[in-house]
This record gives sequence, C-alpha cells and structure tokens, in this order.
Amino acid sequence: MRRASGAPVRSPPVTPDTRLRWGLGAFWIAWFASLVSGVVGGALAIAVLGSDVATDDPGILIASLVAQAAGAVVAVAVVSATRGQHGLRADFGLEVRWRDAPWLLVGIALQIAVAIVLIPLTLLEPDQAQQVVESFEETRGSGALVLFAFTVVVLAPLSEELLFRGVLLRALLRRTSPGSAVLWSSAIFAAVHVLLDPSVGSGLALPALMLLGLVSGDQAVRTRSLSRSMMLHAGFNFLTALRILTL
Repeated sequence: MRRASGAPVRSPPVTPDTRLRWGLGAFWIAWFASLVSGVVGGALAIAVLGSDVATDDPGILIASLVAQAAGAVVAVAVVSATRGQHGLRADFGLEVRWRDAPWLLVGIALQIAVAIVLIPLTLLEPDQAQQVVESFEETRGSGALVLFAFTVVVLAPLSEELLFRGVLLRALLRRTSPGSAVLWSSAIFAAVHVLLDPSVGSGLALPALMLLGLVSGDQAVRTRSLSRSMMLHAGFNFLTALRILTL
C-alpha cells in the first residue's frame, strides 16, 4: 500500500506492551489456581451445608465445579492483564459466534462415535451415571441436577477451552509447529482429566478426551478463535448431561 505521493505506508511496529509474553509456566499456574479454587469452593460448601455432610454430596460437587471454573477464568484474565493485551478475546480468541452453533452437533457426533467404539469396554464397567442421579435426588433434588448439567455444558467448556486451547495451545504455538502444538495440548488436556479422576474406569475416557482435544485444537488454530472449540466441547458434554437428566 502507498500514499498518494508514492511513498510506501509502513505498518506500526509491535510494541512490547502488545506482544504476547506468557509461556507454559503461566498455563500451569492458571491450571493450579483453578484446582485450588475448586478445593476452596468445596470447603465453603461444607461450611455452609454442615460438617456432617458426606464429601461426595452433590452440593459440594457443584460448588467445587463452579468455583474451579470461576478460578480458571480469573487466572486466565490475570495472564491476559499481565502478559498479554488485556483482553480475553484479543489474547485467547474468546468469543461466541452463533454461526458456529452447528459445531454443537459435531461435538455430539464425536461423543456418539467414541461411545460406539468403546461399547465393548464400557459394558465391563458399572453404571456410575445411575449412582450420580440417585445421589442428587436423595439429597438435593432435581434442581441440583439442572445446575450440574449447566455447569457441565456451559461453565466447563468455557473455562477449559480458555485454559487448554487459549493459554496452553497459544503458548505452544510460539515454540513449535501447529501440528505439534495441537497434539501436545490435546495430550495434556486428556491426561490431566484422567489423572484427576480416581474412579474406576476413568482411563476409558482418555481416547475420547484426546479426540476432543485434537479437533478443538485444530479449529482453534485454523480460526484463531475459541468459538468453535467451545461449541464442540459443549456438544461433547451435552450427551453426558442429558443422560443424567433423563435417567
């Protein structure tokens, strides 16, 4: 592009204040902060509900999940404010574009495909979904089930995409190729979920989580936005929430 006089127009230089400066350490700190927030949320729930409440009470579970999601968003906002451009959209591509809504169906399709492939293995495991429903109904009622579903379908995709496809993936993109960045971020995403879930058979979720991470990461790289990956994640979690709600 040139001025009327013919002299070229130079793009303004990128100043240090607008460069993205976070690394892998920022991701691990933000992720750990989200875990601490979840523990604090659970402890507060125990204080409110009473010390005699069982540790697996649905109220404690919901409080912990909501606090963990909130902690992740706050931690990522701090990363943006101290190491980025002071905006979750500018730094991590956080936005919701309704034209990406069909990716909800893609997420549901991924979950169905994985479920079909894993049928021989899942038949060997006890039905934990039924146990979850019974626990909710006995202690907190159907309202708690709805809140739990909202947390799984809305809050979890928002916070986890910010962490794994926002902070982590973009930190890796500055250090390696897009393919390697997507692969490593997906592996970390799957591994931390399985390692933090002590239940029997949690390892069966590893292929599903890895697949979700790969597809979500690919779309995040291609679009430079988290819109599709959040839709994918929400659709992927939707069947789990629906199954629990309809049992």
